Amino acid sequence: MIIKQEPELMEIFCHCEGKNRYSIRDEHGREFMRATENTCCCYMRCCCCTNRRPFNFTVDDFDEHEIYLDRKVSCNSCFFPRCMNKVVVTAKNGETLGFEKQRWSMCKTYFNIKGGNSEKVLRISGPCCTTSCCCGNIKFTIKDMDGHQVGSISKEWGGIIQESFTDIDNFCITFPVDLDVKIKAVLVAATILIDYMFFENTKEPKP
Repeated sequence: MIIKQEPELMEIFCHCEGKNRYSIRDEHGREFMRATENTCCCYMRCCCCTNRRPFNFTVDDFDEHEIYLDRKVSCNSCFFPRCMNKVVVTAKNGETLGFEKQRWSMCKTYFNIKGGNSEKVLRISGPCCTTSCCCGNIKFTIKDMDGHQVGSISKEWGGIIQESFTDIDNFCITFPVDLDVKIKAVLVAATILIDYMFFENTKEPKP
């Protein structure tokens, strides 16, 4: 899957954090889902919590099928292990599809991908440094419970202008063909959380 963050005019011209929106596309670039942030408090987005803010996303497939991503306010610091990031993914009928939960670590970033019954399905490990070097991509590795790599979440280099002047980010997700569709939904949630944790509000506005 390809997840492309859509540009916000308010951010470009006013340097004010708007609601995030993402276009979710297949490997051929065809859009089949869209994720829209429902956070309504401008103060929370711009001044109070910024990228640590709680969020709720609606992900729809243009055919009245929806899933919801929910994160409470959290802390990215390793000094507060009880306040790690967690995203809950639910269906329109209220069924819990799965969870993404950050694991405590001093250096690298780790996440557990869990099913609806809290069973561990996959693990995600991030690099020690999430700053793009030499105009390259930044990769988070997806592994099964036996430690074998089965995919990745890659933050794609968007070019010098996009990377320097905006926080618009594009991601590519690879995973096994036969992966449960519910876990695919959790990987979408994982990608959005990774964007918030490491790439949201990381650029200083330029006058």
